[in-house]
Amino acid sequence: MKNLIKNHRPIWNTMFAVLLMTLLILFTDACRQGAGEKEEASSREDVKEEVEEAVEASRGYVSEEKQKLVNNYQQRMDKVKSEVDSLKQEMASASESVKENYQAKINSLESQYADMQTKFDEFKDSSEEAWQELKEGVDNAFSDLEDAVNEAKSELKE
Repeated sequence: MKNLIKNHRPIWNTMFAVLLMTLLILFTDACRQGAGEKEEASSREDVKEEVEEAVEASRGYVSEEKQKLVNNYQQRMDKVKSEVDSLKQEMASASESVKENYQAKINSLESQYADMQTKFDEFKDSSEEAWQELKEGVDNAFSDLEDAVNEAKSELKE
């Protein structure tokens, strides 16, 4: 999970580098066009327009990245829910002593799942600027929940 977080930092660096290169190229091109005032005004407008287009393109890219994460998180939520439901079914057919011992574990998993659902919903509803900050917390919460489910599965099989 932590690798997922680290893997997105180069994306931001790349986007920033592309934006800087675009600005440098546009600035250089604008300087070459001549000293005429009319040309300079036109060049400034062209540069401004192209910068706005570059910024809009980077926003689109960021939005796509967020959507990919939302889809990934939804798949993980579905998987965890399925695993918790499976554990509950196994518990239903287990002996009374096993049920007593693991009911608290199942309750804890359901509580963690509900907390994770709240964090996931907050992430989905976050602004384009805020989701990067929330991502680390969501990743950590997913890891904790998945670890707890795996631990419960292994304990139940013992």
